[in-house]
Amino acid sequence: MFNSLLSRAQLALAAVFLLLLGISAAGMLALNNISRDYEQLLQQEIEQERLIVSVAVDFNAQIQAWNYLMIRGFDFEQHNFFWDQFQTLEQDITAALTSMIEVATERDRARLEEFLSQYEEMARGYHEGYEIYSAGLDMMSADNAVEGLNAAPAAELEQLAGHFAQAAAQRSDDLQQRAQLGLLLTLGVLLASVALIFLGSSFVMRRLLIQPMTRLIREVEMLTQGVFDHSIPYTDRRDELGQLALTARSLQGHLSQSAHSMITAVDGLKDQSAVLAASSTSIQSGSDEQSQQADQVATAMHQMVASVQQIAQNSNEVSVATDSARQVASEGGTEMTQAAAGMEQLEQKVNSLSQKLEQLIKDTDRVGDMAQVIGDIAEQTNLLALNAAIESARAGEHGRGFAVVADEVRSLAGRTQQSTREISEVIESVQSGASAVIAAMKDSLDETAAAVGRVNEGRHSLDKIIGSVDIINDLATQVAAGAEEQGKVAESINQNLTVLAEVASRTRDQSSQISGSIQELGDIAQEIDASVSTLTRGTA
Repeated sequence: MFNSLLSRAQLALAAVFLLLLGISAAGMLALNNISRDYEQLLQQEIEQERLIVSVAVDFNAQIQAWNYLMIRGFDFEQHNFFWDQFQTLEQDITAALTSMIEVATERDRARLEEFLSQYEEMARGYHEGYEIYSAGLDMMSADNAVEGLNAAPAAELEQLAGHFAQAAAQRSDDLQQRAQLGLLLTLGVLLASVALIFLGSSFVMRRLLIQPMTRLIREVEMLTQGVFDHSIPYTDRRDELGQLALTARSLQGHLSQSAHSMITAVDGLKDQSAVLAASSTSIQSGSDEQSQQADQVATAMHQMVASVQQIAQNSNEVSVATDSARQVASEGGTEMTQAAAGMEQLEQKVNSLSQKLEQLIKDTDRVGDMAQVIGDIAEQTNLLALNAAIESARAGEHGRGFAVVADEVRSLAGRTQQSTREISEVIESVQSGASAVIAAMKDSLDETAAAVGRVNEGRHSLDKIIGSVDIINDLATQVAAGAEEQGKVAESINQNLTVLAEVASRTRDQSSQISGSIQELGDIAQEIDASVSTLTRGTA
């Protein structure tokens, strides 16, 4: 029932209220007693003072009535009036003194009885004087009979009046002092009670609330500093502080678990950053190598284009030579010597053409080797792009842009492989045609040599020469056409290599950007690791 701090506080306030109520009741009771004493003072002391004053007034009035009686007693009506007044005042004084004697203290009663005795003796003397005055109307004799009778009662009455007045004043002062003392005592008790209540409540509050709250605040501050290996106190209490301690312990467990999860995540992030950095370095290195090899292939292709142009030029020269040979052969035998000389020149040119065709075959072999190298590079680029796509898929959202680049690189590598295969096919076709031309040229050389040897055999040999020249012309035309086609293919290859170089350059730039992003990711992982390192003290 009293497990709650609110219930305990309400109980303490109720106890304090009852204590203060008791002290106030005691003070009110004391003041009530003083009030009753004041009432008693009003009823007794003040009444006694009033009665003695009334007696003194009546006493003087009675003496004054006697004097009026002596002065105006010759008038019968006034005589009776003043004597009746004298007797009435005598009765009032006697009744007042009797009443005072009944309620007076022993000391005051004795003095009042003594005064009453003196007054009664004085009254008897005045009655005797009245009898003297009534008997002979001798005012002087009656006045002499009462002379000095009122002196002692008057003096005693004056003392009694002063005594009762002083007693009432003293009693009033005593009651006032008692009231002040009671009030001061009540206030002192109240102040002392309030001080004791304050000290007691301060001690209780410090013991039951302040110290536990301070301890819990220190425990929570330790949680904010990342220390989770300490025990939370006051969890066995059944009040609000116990609930707060249980909540702090639950928070401690939750923060500890969160710290474990965060440390694991940071470790995974660091590992993935390292893997991405290695992959980016590998891709960048491959891009650099691909760019270098593309530059080399482009240089070779420029050389190949120049060679093809030279072959085309030579083919045109062969065509011109064959036309001249036909003209020489058609001119007849008269020109045989010149034909022989021309054929010797033709033999030299065919030998030169054969050498150039052999050089063309060698160049095409080199181009084939380069095309093979480009195919290998494209295959390696395809594999690297595939690995990059896999790594970007592992990187999740951060690798999405790099995945697009990897797909483009893979597509370019595929197109490069297709182009290299087409180049290889064209080169094989050129090599086959060149080999046929060389073989034909060798046959022509043999025939030309035979024709030179049989220059005198006649006109029929010229027909063979003309046929051979036609063949050579056709072959030269074919060589020129093949060279032109090879030039177009070489130009296309050169353009593809330019595109491949640009793609390689973009790949290298994007790889550099990815490397920078991976470095930033590593820096972020380091910052997170530094932040989480403060939590490891309580998670070990």
